[in-house]
Amino acid sequence: MNENYPVFLSKIATGEDKFEGKSQENLAKVISNVINEENLEKKILGLEGDWGAGKTNLIKIIQSKLGKDYHTFIFDAWGSQEDLTRKSFLEQLINELFEAEYLTNKEKWKELKNRLLSTTSTTHTQKFPQIKRHVLILSFSILVLSILSGTYEYIGQHFDFITSQYYGYWKPILWIYLLPFLIFLLGIRLTWLEYKRERQLNSRKDLIEQDTEWQTIGKLFYWFNGDDINSEEVQNIIEDDPSVKQFREYFKNIEDEIKDRGKLILVFDNLDRLEEDKLKSLWSSIHTFFAEDNNSFDSWVIIPYDRSKLSSHLDDGFEGFIGKTFSLNFRVTPPVVRQWEKFLDEKLDKAFGKKLLTMEEREFILKLFDILTPTTTIKPRQIINYINDIVSLYKIWEKDIKNHELKIRYLALFVLTKDEIVNNPHDSILNRNYLDGAESFFSDDEDLDTSISMITFGVRKDLADEVLLDRKLKNAIRHGDTQIIKSSIHHKAFQKYFIKAYYETSFIEKSHSLAIILPNIKEVFSDIMMNTFWEDFGKGILTLENEFWAFNDNHRAILKNTNNKIGTRIIFRLIKALYNNLNSEESQNKYVSQLIEIEKYIKKESIEIDIFEITQNTSFSSKAYLNFLKSVEDNYDDFKIDCPENELIELFIPENGDINIDLVEKHIDELIKVREVYNFEEITQGIQEKVKSIPYNDNVLLERYLKILNGLLDPPVKLELSLPFYRNLTTQLIDSNSIYIDACCIAISNFLISYSNSSNFQNTLTNFSQDQIRKLSEKIEQYFSYNDLLKLKATRVETDQYPKLNDLLFELTTGPQTMKNVDINWVIENLEKIKSKVFDEEEKLSIFIENIDAWHKEFTLEIPQCSNEIFGFFGRSDLKLIELIIEKTLEYFNGLSKDNLLISFREENKDFLILKSLINNYQPKSFSAAFYSAYDDFIKGIALGDENIPNIGIWDRLINLMDEKKLRSTFTVVRDILFNQRGELTEADLYFLEKGLIKYGNLNKKPESATLKILIPLIESDSNFENIFLERLDECVSIINMSKEHKDSAISELQLKYDSKKFNDNAQLKKLVKIFQLRENVDISDEEE
Repeated sequence: MNENYPVFLSKIATGEDKFEGKSQENLAKVISNVINEENLEKKILGLEGDWGAGKTNLIKIIQSKLGKDYHTFIFDAWGSQEDLTRKSFLEQLINELFEAEYLTNKEKWKELKNRLLSTTSTTHTQKFPQIKRHVLILSFSILVLSILSGTYEYIGQHFDFITSQYYGYWKPILWIYLLPFLIFLLGIRLTWLEYKRERQLNSRKDLIEQDTEWQTIGKLFYWFNGDDINSEEVQNIIEDDPSVKQFREYFKNIEDEIKDRGKLILVFDNLDRLEEDKLKSLWSSIHTFFAEDNNSFDSWVIIPYDRSKLSSHLDDGFEGFIGKTFSLNFRVTPPVVRQWEKFLDEKLDKAFGKKLLTMEEREFILKLFDILTPTTTIKPRQIINYINDIVSLYKIWEKDIKNHELKIRYLALFVLTKDEIVNNPHDSILNRNYLDGAESFFSDDEDLDTSISMITFGVRKDLADEVLLDRKLKNAIRHGDTQIIKSSIHHKAFQKYFIKAYYETSFIEKSHSLAIILPNIKEVFSDIMMNTFWEDFGKGILTLENEFWAFNDNHRAILKNTNNKIGTRIIFRLIKALYNNLNSEESQNKYVSQLIEIEKYIKKESIEIDIFEITQNTSFSSKAYLNFLKSVEDNYDDFKIDCPENELIELFIPENGDINIDLVEKHIDELIKVREVYNFEEITQGIQEKVKSIPYNDNVLLERYLKILNGLLDPPVKLELSLPFYRNLTTQLIDSNSIYIDACCIAISNFLISYSNSSNFQNTLTNFSQDQIRKLSEKIEQYFSYNDLLKLKATRVETDQYPKLNDLLFELTTGPQTMKNVDINWVIENLEKIKSKVFDEEEKLSIFIENIDAWHKEFTLEIPQCSNEIFGFFGRSDLKLIELIIEKTLEYFNGLSKDNLLISFREENKDFLILKSLINNYQPKSFSAAFYSAYDDFIKGIALGDENIPNIGIWDRLINLMDEKKLRSTFTVVRDILFNQRGELTEADLYFLEKGLIKYGNLNKKPESATLKILIPLIESDSNFENIFLERLDECVSIINMSKEHKDSAISELQLKYDSKKFNDNAQLKKLVKIFQLRENVDISDEEE
């Protein structure tokens, strides 16, 4: 490795065009030709180009093309901005021409310079001589020598320095010459130092002003500084710059002096960097001397400038300045590096050599430059500056680079992004927002932040993370700056320095910010470590007294993130502190608000702490208690807060006994909450009395009273209005304000009084609109229960003439509001009255039954007490009320005795009606033994002719529900009675008994009797033939076929029926014809013949 590398690249313009196209070479050739031809009236040329376009290099190329015939003087306007005078310009020009040996006669130019560039001044001078030290010391050595020579003979010969020492011939030498010689040597040294100082000062003078060495040596031995005397002066000077005439005269003399050696090219560089005032002043001078007087000078003026910067200073006058000043204006195009990567690589070789950079680092340097360089075109100066900046940093960090603690890629990255980094180093480094497109190169680079921190803060690698993180994290912990935490959390050393900062920061300093900081670090710390932080936080808070004056964010955070043990201690301390300060209404209000806030937070975060186990019973003042009730919901009991009842009542009823209605109304919501706890009877009774005297037109007062009473009393609220109020309660008044709906409900609740004392109210009851009925239904039960209204309408004849009350009840039954009070037992007992006087339509009654189903659990009525109407609804077993009644009915029916059952069969009384309803609608699954016995006796009685034959009605359906075995026993006996004890059976007997006989009477056991006594009579009767015989054809045919004696008789009867053609369309008859091969259309006479 070459130890001389890296080296800085030169930025000085070389005067060479090394880029493709040779644009500068071509432009320099054109400008050189223009200058050589001298065809222009004004010898001022403009070179327009951006920064880095190569204007300086172009001037050098022009200079080389013009050769020795022209001398180029570059006046740096920006570098001379503090002295932009004609004198300054001329002084610099003359000095440079002397250095270039274009001017040689020093005495002439020195005198001319002093004359033309002299200042006119008024000076007041005070002079103070200064004697030179070295001359004084040399003179003093001679004086000492003279004194010691004169005293030796009288003193020195007799004086011994050391009495035991003999000096011989050295004694006079030591006495006379030693001290003067030493002083003389000191003078010589001072003289040499003064000489060096004078020569150094002389080198700083203009060439024309400098002294020769002999002139300097001569000045050394003046006794005083200056020609006569060197002085310190206090001057007041008024200076004048050379006039335009003087300047032109002097400049012309310069041109005349150098014309044999060449001409001048004056370059005014960096004009566009000047401030606006200075720029305009200098431009004005250039224009005056070189543009207006076209033929005065032979020199050429070239002004390079950046158009954008110059125009920003000159505003709208830019084009005028350019047009009036320049003869020609040339555009210098920037030397864009088309293959900039190759150019950069070449420059890297020059700066770092071939071996200092690895291929990987070189690739990083190239790619970073490509990504992080904002300009679309890349200029050589950019690349050179980039490499020089890297070289500069390399030299600073060379030891770390060689020790492999820092990579060169980080130097390159810092060079390209340092403006953004140094502006806010901590945030920029930690957030990496300075990468801006280069993130992919460093996505997994853990050393990036450390390395950039090293370069930014100038520290060793082992200190870089600490410098970057330590103080920043401490500040974040102290001030709760989560942005710092978020930006640094992914740094590899974050955990180490966070823990260090955490424990080095006192708890007092961090107590107000940990609640904000800790949630932001959980992604990088383990659960165990986070629990440690939170527990430490909780324990620390418990040591601070000032933390328990109110529930705060610290408490919330600790409750959410620590175990319940610490959380409970926090809550206990807070509640205890609040409880111990309940000495005022304000403190009591605060106690409540804090408990509510704590409870809400605990519920929200599902924290398993019951704060009400911690609270104690306490008593509030009446006002604070009402505020408490206003603040809480229904769980006010949990807070263990109460108020003495007498104190609470006295707040609303002061000593004068007059209820403070305003205050009651204000706190009505709070009083409603505790009406079950406190006795407000004194308040409600007082207001109820006031209601009796309210004028009908004071709707506001009525509304206020009713609001209070409806809140404090359970419905129905028993109220009375005055008779005048009832008399004025018209439909028009009801429509005028909704409160009169309430008044009308009160009037209905007092129907007998309001009805009997007001014809107006009677008219009102008759003329309710449907809308009024709807509104009444929404409020009536607040003052008059549904059941009471139902009773009123069903039992009082006075209501018969007011069908609108029926509509009101139906609206209550079917409307969106629920019926709040129904005496289900009374309803079921009086259902017939309800049907006849209220719900006289089946549909309405059915709807009514459906809606009262909700009260089925309250049904306790005995079945005999039930109205017969209810049994007609046994088909609605989907209703729980009907299901319950059916269940009780079955229980009742199965409990009837045989005698009672026989009576019901004979008399068809209520018990029979119950049976009928059960059979028709429910179809019981079983019957009692008493029932079977009564049924057996009753059917046998009919067979014997002792019982009247009832309507077939339910009896056929009953057979389908009864036990077949028991039926077979009964009807077998009935068969024998009919066969053995009865003569000819009537159609009625057959019709009633046929189903049982045919299905269960075992007729096939006695086919002869059965055919003769039962089947043939059935055939002979048209109605029985169609409804019984044909319906039970298979059973009848089977019995006929079994009969030997009466089969033909039966067939003959069948042939007659067939010949009658009454039933020929019956499908069963056609089947019968086939079975017995009956003849069709047989004439009776033919048969007889």
